[in-house]
Amino acid sequence: MKFLQLLLVFGLFCKAIDAEQIEQIEENVSFSVSAIWLRYHKKECTCPAPWAEGVQEYYVGVKDAVKDGFKSEKAIEIGNCAVKSLGEFIEKLIYFTGSNSTIVTTSVTSILNSLSTCRKLNESGLKIIIEFDKVLLPLIDNFNRVATSLSPQIGDLACSFTDDLSDLGREFSKFQKGFIRNCQLFQCKKKVDYECVLKKLQKLFNTVASINENVLNKCSCKASQAEHESVMILDLLYSFMAIAVTGINSCVLDELYAEECPVSKNFKSVSLTFEYTLVQVIQAVCAITYPFENTIQQLLTAFVNISQTLNEAVKAIFGLVQGVGLTVEKITTNLLQGLQLG
Repeated sequence: MKFLQLLLVFGLFCKAIDAEQIEQIEENVSFSVSAIWLRYHKKECTCPAPWAEGVQEYYVGVKDAVKDGFKSEKAIEIGNCAVKSLGEFIEKLIYFTGSNSTIVTTSVTSILNSLSTCRKLNESGLKIIIEFDKVLLPLIDNFNRVATSLSPQIGDLACSFTDDLSDLGREFSKFQKGFIRNCQLFQCKKKVDYECVLKKLQKLFNTVASINENVLNKCSCKASQAEHESVMILDLLYSFMAIAVTGINSCVLDELYAEECPVSKNFKSVSLTFEYTLVQVIQAVCAITYPFENTIQQLLTAFVNISQTLNEAVKAIFGLVQGVGLTVEKITTNLLQGLQLG
C-alpha cells in the first residue's frame, strides 16, 4: 500500500511538473532580464547592469538550442530541466541585487558577470559544449574569487569550497575537451565517462552541505547574519555548477543518441538522479525571501537534506551488481522519501 501511495504521489508530481513546464514555456517566450530587473528595482526606468545583455543571450541561446537543436527526447527532458532551473536562478540572482547586504550584492553581481560570458552558448549540444569549454575555467576562477572574498566571515571553510570547485572545474574541462575531440574525430563512438564529472559535483555538494551544517550547528555562539549570507553565496555558486553540469549532460546525451551510440543504464540512472536533485536545489534557492534571517536557515537545512539523499541514491546506483540501473520509479521513491523540504 505504501508503495502504491508513493507511485500515486509520483504521478501527481509528474503531472504538476508537466503543467508547470507548459506554463513556464509560455512565460519564457517573453523572458527578459531587463524586465526582471525593473520588477525588483521599481525606482529605475532602465536596467543599467553591464551583464544584462550577455545573461539574456545566454538564456535565450540555450533555451532555443534545446527547443530547436536537440533531437533526443531524453536529452530534451534534461535540457528543459536545466533551462528552467537557469531561468529561475537568474531571476533569483537579480532579486538579490536589491539586497541591503554588501556581501550579497557584490557576490551576486560577480556571479551575473560570469554568467554573461556564456552568451555564445547556442544552436546545438556540441556547439554549447565547445563554447562552454572556452569560458569554464575563467568562470571557475571568478567563482573562486567570490568564495575567497568570504573568508573574513567564514574563514577556512571558503578554502574547502574553492579546492573542490577547482577539482570540478579541471575534471569538467578535461571531459569537455575529450568529448569534443571524440565527436569531431570519431563521431562520438569512443566511450564517454561523464560520471567522473558528476562525482566531482557530488563531492562539491557534500562540502557545501558540510559547511551549511557547520553553521547550523554552531554551539559556542550563534552564527552571525554575515556568516549565514556568506554560506548562502557558496550555495548559489554550487547551484550554478549543478545547472551547468546538468545542461552539458543533456548536450552529451543528445550527441550520443544522435550518433546512435550506446548509453549505459548507470549513466541514465545517475543523470536522472542529478536532474531531480537540481530541481530540489533550485526550489530551495528560490524560497529565500527578505528578510533573510529565517529563509537562509531553511536553505542551509534543505541543502543538507538533499545532499544526504543524493549520496544514498548515487551509492545505490554505482553499488548495484552487474551494472543494472535503477528504474525511474525506484529513483523517484528514494528522492520522495528523502527530500523533506517543508
